[in-house]
Amino acid sequence: AVPTVKIVEEDDKKKIVPEGYAILDGGFKGYIEADLARGYNLLTKKPAGSMINIQTEEGRSASMLLENSTIESSFVFENGRLINININVRLETDVFDAGKLPDIKKEKVMREAEAKQSDVIYKEVKGVIDFAQECGSDFLEIGKHLCLQHPYRWAEVEDDWPDIFKEVNVNVEVNTKTQHTFDMISLGKK
Repeated sequence: AVPTVKIVEEDDKKKIVPEGYAILDGGFKGYIEADLARGYNLLTKKPAGSMINIQTEEGRSASMLLENSTIESSFVFENGRLINININVRLETDVFDAGKLPDIKKEKVMREAEAKQSDVIYKEVKGVIDFAQECGSDFLEIGKHLCLQHPYRWAEVEDDWPDIFKEVNVNVEVNTKTQHTFDMISLGKK
């Protein structure tokens, strides 16, 4: 994957902003737009410092800072055939800006915020996996994880991996835990 950029005009000035990734795996496969780029980064790198913006059912919003992420993959075989890939994404975040969620320290509100974060990340991770399967390219290197966890099984499927990867069911689970809240709203108040 090669990072792509675009030029935007802001206040009569041109600036370069990240746009996503071009997928070049044995030739051009397509683009990952900016909305899926974090999903790619989560699966292939450690994207600490990324902001996750959420909105509640009532339209209230907050920004969460991604501090740490862990990705675990497991492979389910039945009768010697790979039938499922399970990807578990665990995130640790901090509340960066709770401007419209003044009651973020309440347990119920915090759990709702964590669920919303998980929903946002699920869509991004699942979206980039779906894209990889549709274009028939394992640029996410899921096969590498299969090889490391099950080297004998990998030897059996390696030659057919592109076709297997396109068809195998991939389950994604995202769990978010908010580590810290910073009460920016009450700063300066007595």
